[in-house]
Amino acid sequence: MPISLIFVKTILADNASVSVGATHEICEMAVDPWLNSACQDVQGTFWACEVCDPVEDGHYGYEIDGVRVTDFVTPNWFGPQHAVGDNDYKRQTRAAFEVLSGGYAQKFDPQQGWVQITGAKALGTSALTLSGDPGANAGSGSGRRRNGIQASGLRPAMMVAPPAGVPNSPALVGSRRLNCSATLETTLEMLGISGQEGERW
Repeated sequence: MPISLIFVKTILADNASVSVGATHEICEMAVDPWLNSACQDVQGTFWACEVCDPVEDGHYGYEIDGVRVTDFVTPNWFGPQHAVGDNDYKRQTRAAFEVLSGGYAQKFDPQQGWVQITGAKALGTSALTLSGDPGANAGSGSGRRRNGIQASGLRPAMMVAPPAGVPNSPALVGSRRLNCSATLETTLEMLGISGQEGERW
C-alpha cells in the first residue's frame, strides 16, 4: 500500500514547515502513489517522478488560506519534447531538470542504481553535466524511499496512506480527503489552483 511518513519532530528541529512537508508528500502520492514511475529524458536517462523534490525548500512554497504549502514541478520539468509552459507552479525553475538550492532529484544509473542530485542545478544538457551543491540539504523529516530501504527506529508523527487493500480509496489527512489515484485536476484543486490559472497545466 502507498505510504508516506512525516517526521514532525525532525521537521521542526530543522526549522522547516510541517505543512510544506505534509503537502509535499500528499502531492507526490497523488502523482505516483506506488513510487514506481519514472520519466525518460532525450538522452535516455530515467528520472524519478517526484514532483516536489526539485523545488523542495519551504521558501519556494506559497500560501493557501494562511497555510504554507509546497511548490511542485509540472510535466514540463521532465523535459518532454515540444514542451510549452512553466516547469513548476511558482515559476522558479528556468529549465527542465533544474534542481533549486535545497532541492534534489533522483536519476537512474545502470551501475549505481538510483542516484540523488542535490543543489542549485541539475540541468538536462546533451552531456547531462550535473552540477550539484554538496552543501544543499536534500530535505529531512519526510519522504518515500525508491530504493526499498526502510528507516529503522524512526517513528513518524503523521502517516499518509489509503486503507489497506483499497488502492483507490481516499486517505484522510487532517480534515482533507485525498484520492490516491487523483488526476492532475484534483491535485491542483487540492492546492487551491483553479480557473484560468489551472488551465495552464
